[in-house]
Amino acid sequence: MNVLQVTAGNRAYPPDTGGYQRTHGLMLSFTESDDFVHRYCCSGILATYHEEGELLEEEVELTPALVEKRHYSILHDIPKIVGHLGCPVFAWPATLKSWVGDRIVEQVNEADVVMADSPHIAVFLAENTSTPTVYSSHNIEYERYLSTNDGWLSKSFGNRYRRVEEAAARKSDLVVCTTERDCDQFSKDASATAVIPNGIAGERITGTTTPAPRAKYDIPDDGVVATFLGSDYGPNVEAADWLAENWSKLDEEYHLLILGDSGDSIETEQENVHTTGYVEDLQAALAMADIALNPIFSGGGSNVKLLDYFAAELPVVSTPFGSRGFELEAGEDLLLAEKADFFGAIDRLGSDESLRRRLGTNGQRSAAENYTWESLSAQLRATFAETLTMQS
Repeated sequence: MNVLQVTAGNRAYPPDTGGYQRTHGLMLSFTESDDFVHRYCCSGILATYHEEGELLEEEVELTPALVEKRHYSILHDIPKIVGHLGCPVFAWPATLKSWVGDRIVEQVNEADVVMADSPHIAVFLAENTSTPTVYSSHNIEYERYLSTNDGWLSKSFGNRYRRVEEAAARKSDLVVCTTERDCDQFSKDASATAVIPNGIAGERITGTTTPAPRAKYDIPDDGVVATFLGSDYGPNVEAADWLAENWSKLDEEYHLLILGDSGDSIETEQENVHTTGYVEDLQAALAMADIALNPIFSGGGSNVKLLDYFAAELPVVSTPFGSRGFELEAGEDLLLAEKADFFGAIDRLGSDESLRRRLGTNGQRSAAENYTWESLSAQLRATFAETLTMQS
């Protein structure tokens, strides 16, 4: 099976964010068979990925069965810039009508199936190729947009985004979702749907990590460290800000460590609240912590950070909303707590070492048994084979 994977992202490798992890992880089982995956990244000039000041290669052979091509063009940045300005639905259609769209269609060649992670690109491929098209949804985009934007104009844009997603579901041969709830939403328009939850690479679970020194962040060795991991994305910033504002509810021995870009938006003078910005070695940073936090109240899809926590064998306190998309047992795999009870749950974990060990062990086992990308990708491959057979 030859798969063309078209992503609106600048790249997918290395998979160091939740979105990149899903884009890359879904293909792992394909590369271990007789299949071939051609990944086409709608990159750009303003947002290209650099390493030590050098632009990464435009075409990278990650394995003999997986080639990632990054198409550097400023035209790819236009819809991303417009999206950051709060107008997500206008630029992609115009961009895809240009020679950029022709370049994407050229990539189809001998593909047996094309998969897009943007509703705009999925619609474009379905309308401009005869190859079976899969829309790989990371979340329900219009809900995510409305949850992080306000005002009457945002509602107008959100409704237009909803129509694009409905068209993607209607025109695609298969919609892949992260949660049952998302699947129920798309099923109203899609002819076929499948739930493939978010996952984590198996090696992340089985590997060993040396913790980063706590002194790097001025954290005493005898303190209780609770960590929150999040990129600069609305629901993450909302959660990080809420934690920092309310951290004084806990004793001074508790230290909040905010990993990732969400911490760049936090202003605090509390000595036991620490922010790192982007972290190069995430596993080492997580290994410093005693407790992991997931107080997510809005957004779409599911939170990949839960699996990062489980892989690090950290006991987790999450809101029920934050655990959506995963089949986890409250009190066994993690603690679930609403806003009013969240800090009480943190204190309960901080004072009970036996409970921390049990939750950490159970959470890691659950991730290993149910949520490795290797097994989830195999499920997707089987779904592709079944879908293509039914359509032939």
